[in-house]
Amino acid sequence: MAKRRSRVLELTKRSAAIEYRALINELKFLLDMFPHLRDSYDPDELPVKFILKRDSSRSKTRTARRGKPGPITRRSSR
Repeated sequence: MAKRRSRVLELTKRSAAIEYRALINELKFLLDMFPHLRDSYDPDELPVKFILKRDSSRSKTRTARRGKPGPITRRSSR
């Protein structure tokens, strides 16, 4: 039973990754179709809440240490 759950979980993760890539491709396509949308906003004109969140996530990624490779990395190295 546990093996079946792990298989379902793996398929769900794979499906989510595929859907995410499809969404990113669609956004790229829309930006190519409507190039004026890319320049339609100034990143500094975003609300303060967004700017603070963006800057805090950047500082975390710069100072974060790399740990063990994730499950996807381990699977691909087999």
